[in-house]
Parts: sequence; structure tokens; C-alpha cells
Amino acid sequence: MISGCDTVSKTHGIGKTTALGVLKSGHVPPPLGNLSVSPEQLVKQGTSFIGVCYGNSTSVLTMSEHRSLKWKNVTKSKSRTFRLENLPPTSEAFALHIQRANYQAAVWLRATSGDPPDIDPSHYGWEKDLIAKTFVPTQLPLTLHQKSIIHEFISIKSRFYNN
Repeated sequence: MISGCDTVSKTHGIGKTTALGVLKSGHVPPPLGNLSVSPEQLVKQGTSFIGVCYGNSTSVLTMSEHRSLKWKNVTKSKSRTFRLENLPPTSEAFALHIQRANYQAAVWLRATSGDPPDIDPSHYGWEKDLIAKTFVPTQLPLTLHQKSIIHEFISIKSRFYNN
């Protein structure tokens, strides 16, 4: 589930085969579904596991550091066809991924018990969509810098199409 499933985001480029290979090599994924484990511990163990899936060392501390290392390795290579979605997620996005995977695993692990966990999805990377009356993944807020880039892009695009 840490590599994604039908209800949890996918870490791009890391599928079940890659995750299983890393597992078989002795690396331990986080104990998803165990609600007594702190979110910080799940993120730490998940970062180590997924970092190895991306080809990095387990000693890297954050997912954003894994992302930076992958970027440095790619830009050193002669390949010009690298796609940005192949980078690991940021630390913030990965923390939300782990929260959602943990919630889903907790529900699935107790699905046959007749006693589903009494947990609020909004504490696990989901937020209520009052119009659709469902839960949707929590989105990361845009930074001021990201907003200015988007605004500039829209401005340039509108000038291009209006001329």
C-alpha cells in the first residue's frame, strides 16, 4: 500500500514490483495500519523505505532530500528526457501520502472484524467535500512563490493568445 493503491496516491515510478524487491532485500516498510505508531515514526520509516525504492541511501533524512539527490543525479547524466513526475514527492506531500495509506490500512486490517476503527479520515490526510458529501485528499497549500509563478504563467498565456 505504501507504493499506492486504488484509494491512496501512487509514488510515481515506484510500483509493487520495486517495493517488493526492496522488501526482499531486507528493508522494512512502515507498519501501516498500526494506529499506535506515531505519524512521525511512520513518515521516518516510510521515507527510508521509499528512498531506497528510488535508488538512494537509507541514511537520507527527508523525502525532499531524496528528491534533491535524484534531481542532482539526473542533471549530471546526459539524458535529456527526464520527466519531473519521476522525482520523489516532497516531504510534505509524502507525509500526507503516509497518513492516507495508514488510514486505509487500518480500515482494511479491521474490515472482517465487525468492529471498524473509530477514526476520523480528516485526521489522516483527507478533508470533507461538503458538496459531493465525500472525502477528498488534502491538498498542499500553494506558497506565495508558487502563486506568483502561476499568476505570471497565466498572464503570459493570456497575452500570447490575445495577440
